[in-house]
Amino acid sequence: MNKIDKIKAELEAFAIQNADNLEQFRLKFLTKKSELQELLSEIKNVAPEERKDFGQRVNELKQKAQQLFEESRAKLEFQTSKSEN
Repeated sequence: MNKIDKIKAELEAFAIQNADNLEQFRLKFLTKKSELQELLSEIKNVAPEERKDFGQRVNELKQKAQQLFEESRAKLEFQTSKSEN
């Protein structure tokens, strides 16, 4: 299993059930020191013939992480506002 597949599996298995989980998710996948950012910085070290595919896969993974984060944040905000009423 390569790094991209490993991170993808972690991303899909990550359970976001509260604000603390959401923040842990953000720190693990979306910050400048995240595993995804490390992959993006590795693009320059990938062989030129593999670079395009590698970059696309990493960008797709980053977009998926961002989408999961946004959806989970919206869901948590909805649940919080619903419970306050």
